[in-house]
Order: sequence, then structure tokens, then C-alpha cells
Amino acid sequence: MSRYFVAIPIPRELRQRLSFLRANLPDARWIAEEDYHLTLRFLGDCDGPTLTNLVSALDQIDETPFKVQPSTLETFGHDRPRMIWLGIADNPSVTRLHQRVDAAARRVGLELDGRKFTPHITLARLSRTKPAQVAKALEDLGTPELPPFDVENFALYASGRSRGGGPYAIEETFQLHSSETGESKV
Repeated sequence: MSRYFVAIPIPRELRQRLSFLRANLPDARWIAEEDYHLTLRFLGDCDGPTLTNLVSALDQIDETPFKVQPSTLETFGHDRPRMIWLGIADNPSVTRLHQRVDAAARRVGLELDGRKFTPHITLARLSRTKPAQVAKALEDLGTPELPPFDVENFALYASGRSRGGGPYAIEETFQLHSSETGESKV
């Protein structure tokens, strides 16, 4: 059985640039370039009927396209780093899309964890890497200068049960619509 999550796909050009943000860290599992995404909500296991209802609910989300500006490299688990990620500049459109995805998931009966939403792109998973090694790697990498990217859709992804979740497969893609063109969902 697959686990599911909703995320914003990362454009190919940015994925290529992100793939160069790697450091020589013991026990780091760097995410494959094709698996980079900006997570909106991890959902976990879903049965067939729930998944069908979820796709329908996500398809009803009405948002306009927007831009995202990548920002700084960070870690989760400061005393015991477990992940290196790229943050994004504060963005109300990302937060609003996250909230609408959450509302759609709750409408179809999914229970969501209470974690604070921190928009990010996971770059590496860490297991036994020492905090000082991670701090040095982040210092060496510095603050990446990355261009903003357009968000014109979001997707429902399936992940395997392998360590780290990948490879990921897009199950459905949901377009954002510009109100200027008259393309809007109810």
C-alpha cells in the first residue's frame, strides 16, 4: 500500500540547481532530483474510496497561480539533525493553499497531524550525522541564490514504503486558475 501526500511540484530547472546543494556528510541520504517537491500536507495511508473522494475535493480548490521564492537552508531537529531542507520566503498564497488542502482532507474524513506547517523542500535525510558536521555543511553551502518559481498546479503524490519514502509518483495534478482568464472553479 502506498502513502500519500499533497505537494507543489518543483520546476525542472530549479530541481537541477537544487541537486548541486549537496555536502559531504556522513549518513546523509540526499533526495533524488526528480523527487524534490514543496510539501503541503502528508496524508498517510488512504483506502480507495477515500482517495477517490479526496481527488474530487482537491479538484474543487479554487486558487490563482503565484510565485514562490526559495530562501535559506535549514534543519529539522537542531540537537539531533534529521533533515536538511530549503525554506521559502513568507508566502500567504502557499499558506492559503495548505489550509485549503487541509480542509479538503478533513471533509473526506482524513485525520491530520497537528504539526505546524513549515513550507520546505527536503534536500537530505540524516540519521547519525553530528550537529557540528551539519552546521559546518550549511555554513559551507551558504545561502543559495535561487530565482523565484511559478506555481501553476499542485499534485497528489504516492510514496512507497522505502526508507525516506521515495521514489514518488504523481497520482493526480490540480491546476490553479487565473481569475483574469475567467477560468475559475466554484
